[in-house]
Amino acid sequence: MKSHIRRLWRLSWIVTLPVTLVFFLWFQRTYERYENFGLRQFTPDQLTLRRSGQLELDHMAASLQVEANALGLAERLQRTGLRTVSLFVKEGNLQQLNSDLPVSGAEYVDGGLSTDGSAVQEVDVRYRGDSVYHWAYWKKSWRVKTKKDELFMGMRKFNLIATRSKNLLNNHLAYRLANHMGLISPYSEVVNVVLNGKLLGVYILTEQLDESTIRRHDKMPGDVYSGDIAGRDRYKGHSVDIFDQPGAWTKVAVNNHFDLAALDPLEEFLFYFHNAHRSEGQAGLSELLDADAVGRYLACDILFQTYHADNSHNWRFYYDPWKTKLEPVIWDPMGWMQPNYKRTRFRRAPDILMSDMHVALLSNPDFLRARHRALAEFFDSGKDKLFLTEARNLVERMELAIEADPNFVFLGEHLDPQDTVEATSFLVEFIESVFAEIHRVHLVCPNAVTQYARLDENTIRLNVSGRGPVNDLELTYDVPLQGPVEVSISCYSAAGEEIVDVSGATTLSGTTVRIKSDLVARPEIGALPAGRGTKLRMATGSYDINVKTKTQNARLLHVQARRGLGNPMRMTNEVKRLQKPMFWPTVNVVNPAPIQSTTTYSADVVIAGNRVIENDLVIEPGTRLLFEPGANLLVKGRVSAKGTRANPIHFGPLQEGQDPWGTFAIKGPDADGSHFAHCHFREGSGWKEPLAEYSAMFSIHHVQAVRVEHCTFQDSRIVDDMVHGVYSEVVFRNCRFVRSLFDALDMDISTVEVVGCEFIESGNDAVDLMTARAKVHTTQFLSSVDKGISVGEDSALLVQDTLFESCEIAVQTKDRSTATLINCDLLNCNLGVDGIRKNWRYGGGGEAFIYKSNFSGCNLSLGADSSSRLFVRDSYIDDIDSVKRKRVDVGENVDSLTPYTAAQPKLERDERELDALGDIGVVGRGTVRPRKRGSRYGASAAKRARKDS
Repeated sequence: MKSHIRRLWRLSWIVTLPVTLVFFLWFQRTYERYENFGLRQFTPDQLTLRRSGQLELDHMAASLQVEANALGLAERLQRTGLRTVSLFVKEGNLQQLNSDLPVSGAEYVDGGLSTDGSAVQEVDVRYRGDSVYHWAYWKKSWRVKTKKDELFMGMRKFNLIATRSKNLLNNHLAYRLANHMGLISPYSEVVNVVLNGKLLGVYILTEQLDESTIRRHDKMPGDVYSGDIAGRDRYKGHSVDIFDQPGAWTKVAVNNHFDLAALDPLEEFLFYFHNAHRSEGQAGLSELLDADAVGRYLACDILFQTYHADNSHNWRFYYDPWKTKLEPVIWDPMGWMQPNYKRTRFRRAPDILMSDMHVALLSNPDFLRARHRALAEFFDSGKDKLFLTEARNLVERMELAIEADPNFVFLGEHLDPQDTVEATSFLVEFIESVFAEIHRVHLVCPNAVTQYARLDENTIRLNVSGRGPVNDLELTYDVPLQGPVEVSISCYSAAGEEIVDVSGATTLSGTTVRIKSDLVARPEIGALPAGRGTKLRMATGSYDINVKTKTQNARLLHVQARRGLGNPMRMTNEVKRLQKPMFWPTVNVVNPAPIQSTTTYSADVVIAGNRVIENDLVIEPGTRLLFEPGANLLVKGRVSAKGTRANPIHFGPLQEGQDPWGTFAIKGPDADGSHFAHCHFREGSGWKEPLAEYSAMFSIHHVQAVRVEHCTFQDSRIVDDMVHGVYSEVVFRNCRFVRSLFDALDMDISTVEVVGCEFIESGNDAVDLMTARAKVHTTQFLSSVDKGISVGEDSALLVQDTLFESCEIAVQTKDRSTATLINCDLLNCNLGVDGIRKNWRYGGGGEAFIYKSNFSGCNLSLGADSSSRLFVRDSYIDDIDSVKRKRVDVGENVDSLTPYTAAQPKLERDERELDALGDIGVVGRGTVRPRKRGSRYGASAAKRARKDS
């Protein structure tokens, strides 16, 4: 017996040595963690030595369990459909990142990146995040920066975020919901991350907000302001409130058309915010902010149930100088953050007010109405159901990935995978309950009260309470009424008594007067318990409605109201007497809607300074608009400028030889359907001010269904473009563009059709497209200094039956754009069709598909860089041997033996019209001046630099 004991004793080291090694490993890691993050670094987790030891022990056990089930893990994870992102960082670089956290983790080191087994690309990596959750535990958050010539999914910078919540998905699903709501928000995706072959677990891949984010949402590049001082030094020893001063904000994207240090839109925004208790401040906020975008943002706040945007951080705004609007951007929303997922009763706030900015916005009836419209559109369109289905499918696919992740930590404690799976499932259930509650409170409006009392035979007092506004009001009388009808609505606000004409929003049908004017209840804002912001109560709002018609002694029978979009009309209770409480601090309670007048111009009209017309404009045939130097005319209503061949309309300088005038511009949805015919624009330039830019003498901003026919544009001055459209839909038919200083026609994020037009001696590009959809046919491009058509930045172009002659480059397609040419002549150009990569943000070059076309006399007919492809079929190329190269696919039916003559454009021309417009010095097609050939791009280095800037 003793011998057996001695034998066992001699072999006991087989057991005790591993146990001892594990113990020392555990002890070393425990002490290091406690020393680094319990003693040296302040952390909100209160990491005691005991908690540190328990955390390490739990993590070691979870890691062993994952290792035991590792066989076939990679294949099982692949079946989940989640992308696997692999990072490769040398051990020395990892030690550098970890040497003195958190400071050491903020410097980039060299690394590699691969996804789902793809080739490894070179990247720079570092840790990211100002919170201990991002850098103190096993799963650290990463910032990845790619090379400009090798983007990742169109992104140069993105984050791999180790989530700080038990349910994992609150931020990702919030970004996805913001996307469903049509708000600017970063790209987000759930991924598995592997570091140097070792699985780290589930991460949220999130785009780093920059100009690429703005472009991806079909917005023009512009300034993006970041209001965020949490986690960094208080602003120069002053207030921690980011809304106190513009200097507390930074730019994360810039508009290089303006001074990079300029903060004019932000300064104006904060000025209006500080005066939001006054009529001028609220009116300024309504004018500067995009009401629909703000409404969607406020709707997301309550759908997210987020309290993460306050007076110190997480505000982002994008300014669009072409719409002259400021839009909120969703960033780090931390939606649906509940402390204990096993509880079933949570407070579902009908309103979120965590900052002074929330208070200012929700005191403004324009934004209250916009929030209601956003919620109604979200639920009525079924986007709520679509989003919940997406969330459930994601949770189901994530279960295996969660079970394979040993690195979950929450509030300093290691998480059991099963608890995490339950938390993600509960999150979706909670979101569904939030949606149901918000729908009930804001759209069903169960506690909404609508009452009216008669004040006299023409006036009623209407009192409303509840969150859904009165969208429609119907007053029914005992006899048919004779029009016209005049309606005014009055109320008491912080600005005194407001009497507003709404006759333009009123219709008369028999015995019924219908008023479409959203009337909100009275917002009352009060304090909530500490740390939970303020509360909003929609108290009784009172309106006196005065209706005047030509009918005498008509008796009002009853009043019906629609409360909330999508709800039916309901009878309104009549009472004998109603109080008229004051809206406070609200001002501008009712939107004016007078019957729109029309401005008419005839004969000679002199434009001086900056003139703005808010209503429709009619310009009669034969009118001359004569602009003083630097003068501008902006029209926000529909324009009808229909001259005739005999009596065209002129837009030009007041005196010959004067300094250039500025711009004639139309802007906004109220200008939809504008029509220009037989107009002649000449010698204008543009208009630029701190908050706006009109970069052409004829500018079209955010206007749909515009027609421009038989018009001539010539001899532009100073600025980049002769005609510019942005966010618009325009048809140019039988127009002439002559001697533009730079680009003749520039269309950005727009749809354009060019039919039967001529572009003659354009100083740069004849047509310049950015993120546009364009059709060009039966058109001539003659002697463009640079491109006939520049197809850039994810544009699509179709060209048919068109002539390009003596242009430096006939067509250039670039930056993930596609051009299709059918039945075109490309004659005597330095370069026929070119494909290049220019803007690194688009991650690729251009493509062109060419059919039944003729290339003759070009220095080089076809050229493409390594990022581009050209395809040619059934065409004639006189230098075919020089274009057969790797990136040019020439079909068998393309040759240089049988000249192919494309159908020449037949342009509608009338010499009487040209006589009426005056001598514009156009040379005939047969005598166009040939351009100098030699360089690939033709334009001088100075001109290219000017264009790129």
